[in-house]
Amino acid sequence: NTTSITTFNKTPGGRTVQLDGMEIIGGNAYRDDKPIPLDAKMPDGLIFRVQVGAFRNLLPNNTFRGLNPINAQTTESGSYRYTVGNFRMYELATAVKNDVRNLGYSDAFVVAYYNGKRISISEATSLLKQERKSINANAPKTAGITANANIPKASDIVGGSSTSSVYTVVTKELEQTKNLLFTIQVGVYGKAATRQNLFNLKPVFTEALSSGMYRYTAGIYNNAEKLLNDKKRVVALGIRDAFVAAYLNGKRIPFGDAKRMQAEDPSIRMENENPIVFPSDNDYSAPPVQTNNTATPAKSIKPVSNGVKNYPAATPENGVKANEAGISFKVQIGAFGSSVPLEMEEKFMAIPSWPIENKQINGLYVFNVGNFNEAGFAQKLKEEVKRLGITDAFVTVYKDGKKLPPAEAYEYLAR
Repeated sequence: NTTSITTFNKTPGGRTVQLDGMEIIGGNAYRDDKPIPLDAKMPDGLIFRVQVGAFRNLLPNNTFRGLNPINAQTTESGSYRYTVGNFRMYELATAVKNDVRNLGYSDAFVVAYYNGKRISISEATSLLKQERKSINANAPKTAGITANANIPKASDIVGGSSTSSVYTVVTKELEQTKNLLFTIQVGVYGKAATRQNLFNLKPVFTEALSSGMYRYTAGIYNNAEKLLNDKKRVVALGIRDAFVAAYLNGKRIPFGDAKRMQAEDPSIRMENENPIVFPSDNDYSAPPVQTNNTATPAKSIKPVSNGVKNYPAATPENGVKANEAGISFKVQIGAFGSSVPLEMEEKFMAIPSWPIENKQINGLYVFNVGNFNEAGFAQKLKEEVKRLGITDAFVTVYKDGKKLPPAEAYEYLAR
């Protein structure tokens, strides 16, 4: 059983926990004379690791105490991601991920590499199938790593000497704003976001969600062209699932409705603009915004698959529609300008019963689950999806397989 652990006496320099692909020793696994490898050569074959964090600056070599192996990698944005382990089994990597999340690393997730190249989890599972291997759904959900192991809690790193994990400064809670405003959503977190989470963007605003999470947005706009330009810049920084949003008197409203109000309702007052100040404004040239009506060229993307091929059987009790003819209510679980981020892909794959569908709309890859004849059934599925950690899921409306504009969709949802 490769997911079991072996415990040793906790002597200085001795091993306290050993797994297949990782160990925890009693002292510091890395020191200044034995630094954490940076952009080191990867083992051949299919390897799983657990990413525990991404930081603006390199961390001290003794940050993770006894965890071994630790690897640091330079990202395209110039930050550094830290991973632990070299696991051959996805189940074991998942168990370690669960354990380190319990130690406060709430953003930890499993990443995969093949012959040194980072790949998606769906690509990794396809490779496992080619090797006639399968993922054991009944494997242990923990590797037995507890707070007694020689690993720092995430809060210890945040409070340490590294300046990369200082909490971001929140300018205002969105519930306190008045009038109509446009903004850019940059993340949803269960605790205070750090500056490295949000790439040192400012001003930053928050909104408390009923789930106990906090939604973070950046900038206040009333000019749609500048808003779209700055959203492209945010995506280019590395927040790939950033998107535009709108608020009226502290309440979130559909973006399409907000644009219509701004154009047609003379009584609407716009909040004073306070656009994003980027950390490298002098070095960045924003890409142009497409202003003509030329159709966006079709792109291709490898769909994310959770292994489910067909809809559940349609019955009057479950409200399932067998096809997309007419009005259909679905649950949108994400919309991205490029491939699904790896941390979101893992959550997508945990969705049971419904296949994940991928549609391309206005240059974005839109992912949905569900296909119902009434909004109430879709609402129940949305709550199930949110419990899996996809906190921005919402019910959307399609007609004959095409997504309806927000204003028209709202008419059906309001019924």
